[in-house]
Amino acid sequence: MQKSFRLNQELQLLLANSQPKLQELFLPIAKFLTFDKKCELSIGSSYATFSHDSNLVAAVYPAKSEIDLLLALPLDHSEKSLFDAVDRNYKWRNLPCGVSISTVTTAKVALNLTKRAFCLVESGTTQEQAGEAFARPKAAYQPAFKKKLRYR
Repeated sequence: MQKSFRLNQELQLLLANSQPKLQELFLPIAKFLTFDKKCELSIGSSYATFSHDSNLVAAVYPAKSEIDLLLALPLDHSEKSLFDAVDRNYKWRNLPCGVSISTVTTAKVALNLTKRAFCLVESGTTQEQAGEAFARPKAAYQPAFKKKLRYR
């Protein structure tokens, strides 16, 4: 008999602004990361992160109409569901891509991608080892320009 899974109370509060349907769609991903794989959960002001052995696997940003899930995967342009995290103004160097969860189909894709990301992190494949697939210019994570202010 399987134990029933309940979301961490802090994660529930973070997801409270999302539609109940979205919270339900995210539940298998949260279960996989926290219950099945024993990832450490950290809650920020507008996001939650999941880590395995101090290495980030995923970050979740809930919104009213969708949940963005950033993953420790190389940006694979053949996977149509993945978006470039930098293009959406997410600045995690080791979470270069993500998937938006809004339907049952995208939730299933997100769960499979999460499993792939966990396997990469668990195997110790870091950005440096993955090579070009993870490579991002440092400038991509910086503001486009820095305006110098002159005081007179």
